[in-house]
Amino acid sequence: MSDKDTNQVFDKEVTDLLSTIKVKLAESGKDSPTVVVDNSRIRPKSARLPIHRYVAQIWHLRHFIVLHARYKAVADNDEMFLGKLWTVLEPIFRIAMYGIMFGLILNTSRGIENFIGFLTIGITYFGFISRGPNSGAGLVQRTQNLIGTFNFPRATMVVGESVRGFFMALIPALLATIGALLFQLDRPLSWTILWAIPLLVLIQIFAAGLMFISARITAFLPDARRMMQFIMRAWFYISGVFFSVERYANVPEIQAVMVANPAYQFLNALRDSIMYATTPDLQTWLYLGAWSFGTLLIGFIYFWQAESRYVHIR
Repeated sequence: MSDKDTNQVFDKEVTDLLSTIKVKLAESGKDSPTVVVDNSRIRPKSARLPIHRYVAQIWHLRHFIVLHARYKAVADNDEMFLGKLWTVLEPIFRIAMYGIMFGLILNTSRGIENFIGFLTIGITYFGFISRGPNSGAGLVQRTQNLIGTFNFPRATMVVGESVRGFFMALIPALLATIGALLFQLDRPLSWTILWAIPLLVLIQIFAAGLMFISARITAFLPDARRMMQFIMRAWFYISGVFFSVERYANVPEIQAVMVANPAYQFLNALRDSIMYATTPDLQTWLYLGAWSFGTLLIGFIYFWQAESRYVHIR
């Protein structure tokens, strides 16, 4: 049954119920009050609004979304003994692990100046990108009680999780930037590090689009959550997180694939801005902007198209 048919059946049931109430009141006495109920705004939880009204509802809830996201970001890790320290410790442990594995054991650091800074930027900021699809996987199932109880735009769950991710990324991004610069104190500090701010914003927009896509796919194909782990691991290895793309200069096909990878382009632009005092060129900004806003638009529409089906997921 289509959304239109569902709405018609629902409206008919409400109308019949109101008619029954009026008849009962009329039979009870001449002076009985007449109850008039406006049912024009009543709709089933599975109804899908037109996209312009859908976006308007999300905008109407923007203050609540931001406030709730800030609360969840602050409350994260509160149940652990070290609490907020894990915001700092987790990226440090991850960088140390990959630094030993790839820098010392596999020797991927050769030819890279300030490999620790190179690795710090790569691991930290790729984590912000991968958080989008990872957080979106199973999001609909995790919030099914809320979906089944209240009538609201389901996209607000993804938007809220994206805003939360942005708040949680601020401290690690700052620490990664400072950490990378500490290993090249012989170089003067450049104003180009400010480009990391719009790049971080673009990363969050890109990750939000991926989260929309991941949330819908895993909502109807739970096995995709398992596949997501392998996909993200493969993406991690081909994004130049711990080695330079110049290593594959003799294999132009592999190099071309890596260069076209938006994650690699994000990391390369961040390293240029923070470590090498270079402003990303216009082509890079257009490329990253197209990927970020294009992914967000496609992901949002893709998620919205299944709006009427999320309430039936178990």
